[in-house]
Amino acid sequence: AARGGNVRLLEQGENLGIAGRNRAARQATGELLLMLDDDAYPLPGAVEALVERFRHDSRLGVAGGLVRDIDRDGRVVRSTELGTFDWWLRAGRKGEAPPEGMPAFFFPEGASMLRRSAFLEVGGFFEPYFHFSAEIDLATRLLGAGWDVRYVPAARFDHLKAPGGRSSDQALYLRIRNNLWYLWLRFPVSVAVPRTAGYLLFDLIDATYQRHPGAWARGVRDAWRQRELVRGEAAV
Repeated sequence: AARGGNVRLLEQGENLGIAGRNRAARQATGELLLMLDDDAYPLPGAVEALVERFRHDSRLGVAGGLVRDIDRDGRVVRSTELGTFDWWLRAGRKGEAPPEGMPAFFFPEGASMLRRSAFLEVGGFFEPYFHFSAEIDLATRLLGAGWDVRYVPAARFDHLKAPGGRSSDQALYLRIRNNLWYLWLRFPVSVAVPRTAGYLLFDLIDATYQRHPGAWARGVRDAWRQRELVRGEAAV
């Protein structure tokens, strides 16, 4: 439905998960796609900083910004600490980021910009995931197709931190199931086998620590039981 100017609202009528982003991307007419969560928003200058990167790099497929978790009063809870997007994306690199940003292997889905042609070329987000693992999976396919993936911390976004974060039973279940699919869809067996073993051990410890061991068991079980959802999608 059109809502004035060039803004269009697509009402799906149900929770489509990551598929909703694909539908919006197919309907969009511009070359750059700004991806936001419903509880995140760009700070002044963030969008402009990302657009500038795309203007300077014709092979840039996706660029993610710095995500600051805030509380309901607008106070910053986390931004660069251990376990944040920034911590993972910097991979130990210290100091100011260069103007062109840093090479990355994934991006924050709800605080990013994508080149629509690259996004559609590789098939968009992989919809069977529903949520979780979609960013790293898309980044892997973009890199494999020769596109660049960047972290641009000069583009800052605020995200309302939900109580409990992503440690719920359902969130852990989806993360565990989807990461198993990701390993076997995007890597050769020689790589997938050792990574699967290490990943399963880590997540068993994590799920037990968070008091959701059942999520681990269901995630492993359904990665196999629901394999028909991803059959034939392996890239290697």
